Amino acid sequence: MTKLIESITAKDKRLAVGIMSGTSFDGVDVAFCEITGHGPGTKVRLLHFDTKAYSSANRAALLMNSSAETSNVADICRLNKQLGVLIGGAVLEIAESGGISMDDVDFIASHGQTMFHMPDIGATLQIGEPADIAAITNKPVVADFRPSDMAYGGQGAPLVPFTDYILYRDENLNRVTFNIGGIGNVTILPKGCDMDAVRAFDTGPGNVNIDNLMRLHTKGEENFDYNGNMASTGKQNMEFCEYLADADPFLTIRPPKSTGREFYTISFAEKLLRRAQEFGIPFPDVLASVTNHTAYALWYALTYFNNTPVDEILVTGGGARNKYLMGCIEALFPGKVKKLDNFKTSDAKEAVAFAILGNEFLHGGANNMPLSTGAKRAVIMGKLTLPSGGTV
Repeated sequence: MTKLIESITAKDKRLAVGIMSGTSFDGVDVAFCEITGHGPGTKVRLLHFDTKAYSSANRAALLMNSSAETSNVADICRLNKQLGVLIGGAVLEIAESGGISMDDVDFIASHGQTMFHMPDIGATLQIGEPADIAAITNKPVVADFRPSDMAYGGQGAPLVPFTDYILYRDENLNRVTFNIGGIGNVTILPKGCDMDAVRAFDTGPGNVNIDNLMRLHTKGEENFDYNGNMASTGKQNMEFCEYLADADPFLTIRPPKSTGREFYTISFAEKLLRRAQEFGIPFPDVLASVTNHTAYALWYALTYFNNTPVDEILVTGGGARNKYLMGCIEALFPGKVKKLDNFKTSDAKEAVAFAILGNEFLHGGANNMPLSTGAKRAVIMGKLTLPSGGTV
């Protein structure tokens, strides 16, 4: 095993596969990356990226079993196996579509699918069995990143700031990255900063409330508001926006903080719809108001939990495709909002992040950000599963 790791880390360049399955339950993001170096000097080049969408049955099962009210231990056990097989197959399929030989791949790093996150007691659960990924791809797999940080008092999140520091810090700009998946998360990068100056935390809802409302309104026929089209037909209701701010308990929690679907459940979306009906608010107005709440959560975070002036906000993730949401953010931060030119690059950000975290693990380097997660110390996050079946 030691020789295997040394053979990987001794290379000038490594071909890594980063895998992310987010809280939107859209599917499995797979990024093939060429990585040079490690630590602050890491360089990464995205070679190929694609997403293996979840089937409607997979998505329904994940939604049901990510809620304490409707989950079932047998289903979660079954899903762990099914997702491991799905992820392994997705790597092979996307490698073939990108003209990449698996013989050239050095390692895989998989975040897994978060089912429940309980940072207040240091517990979390990500599924997608690494042993199955390793067996199907015949490659070493680094996975299960969060628990090591949580063992030392951290939130186990956010995990992307290490990558944000490597990819997006600037010598002349105070830059903020805002990634909008199911949950919104922010990384604050003061100009010319070193790692100790980086701050990051979850802001609250990204797409999760929008998606849940769309599922309820369309009776499961639509899983998200494409381009923000429906929200754009409505108008924000200020009374309902104020209600949203009061009803969101995560908003005012001071960092370090992280969340998943624990706050933003289907039940929470049903509660919002009931209140909207009491107010007599049409659904497009509800959706416009809820979409704006994601932008408001960012404004709140940068107003109350940040001491660094903001020169530029770089928006990434699936939410960057929502034109109405982007308009809401731009209205709160005029002239400061930018998105990556290439949506593939934007969508790939978190998958690339795990390739970098896996690379750091193999080099024996700490890959958490204690000031962001709240951990007592820097730690090496991840667990290694070998294709022969051994776990270290």
